[in-house]
Amino acid sequence: MSLPLAVAIAVAIVVTGLRTGGLRTGGLRALLRLRLRHRWLVGAAAAVQLVRLTDPAWAAAVLRPWRGALPVIAIWVLVVAFAIANVSTLHGRARAAMALFVTGMSMNFAAIVANGGMPFSVPAARRAGFTEAEIGTDVLGHPPLTPGSRLTPLADVIPLPGLHIVASAGDVLIFAGLVWLLLSSCSAGASLTQFGREPQQRPEDQRAVAPRPTATAVARRSGRGT
Repeated sequence: MSLPLAVAIAVAIVVTGLRTGGLRTGGLRALLRLRLRHRWLVGAAAAVQLVRLTDPAWAAAVLRPWRGALPVIAIWVLVVAFAIANVSTLHGRARAAMALFVTGMSMNFAAIVANGGMPFSVPAARRAGFTEAEIGTDVLGHPPLTPGSRLTPLADVIPLPGLHIVASAGDVLIFAGLVWLLLSSCSAGASLTQFGREPQQRPEDQRAVAPRPTATAVARRSGRGT
């Protein structure tokens, strides 16, 4: 599962939850106020992944060396740099979500570097709905699993027939981390959207409540007091 696809699915789930009212107060407004530092790092990682998946001829000098490990290293460095840049601004649950996301990325990174690409299980690909022609097509960075493959449990071995995808354990953690991060940002008063500051009060909440007049004060106003 690619990073852009994981992001798209995670956002779709959160938006569905917002539409059905399943999220707590703050929901859509909190999500729209989400402010993360150095978001260009995620954009750069997605761009590198897109180039890696499309495998254009002009990028061969970067994509081919080291068994295709260079773009993978670049993506991992960009994502980890983004996590480090934002971890100090997150509250507890969001930090855990970010850690889960980075752990999933690191698991995929290890499998790809160890095998020169993310190996996939041919039986799992068949169960996910891939045709024999699709399975036999040589795709850069996605070799089939062989007896000599390393870190096999971290490879693409989880078939998702409805999505026509073969995912890895790292993909599952990436997806779970993204959903958790987005849901936590929708929680009321989540400091993820405030960079650690307390939620700002609305003007109507800042108005002081006038004290109720005492019986003595009422009597004085009417002239009956002594």
